[in-house]
Amino acid sequence: MSFSKGLVAGLVFGGVLGALTNKHSGRENRAAAQKWGQDTMQDVQQLRHGITKLQTALQKLQTAQVENLEPALDGIQKDVEAFNFKTAPHLAKIEDSMTRINDALPETTNTEDD
Repeated sequence: MSFSKGLVAGLVFGGVLGALTNKHSGRENRAAAQKWGQDTMQDVQQLRHGITKLQTALQKLQTAQVENLEPALDGIQKDVEAFNFKTAPHLAKIEDSMTRINDALPETTNTEDD
């Protein structure tokens, strides 16, 4: 038996069994099903409202990113460039001093004691 035939057979068998063993009247079952349907519709409407609120919040976040984050990053980049410009001469002097110190040191040879 294929899956779809088994599913249909199970639904029919379960429906018949449920109808035969149900303790409530048809009117009570219909009222319960109607209430369940109404509750489900309310849940779906709340979900749609929540999705709309989420989309609005995401749009606000994206706008805030463009308005706030990008200018801040531009400012940080400019500050880093200014810092690099100011420290470049000092770093060059340090590198020059290190080169002269290394050149002045006598060369040593590594000899291993056997």
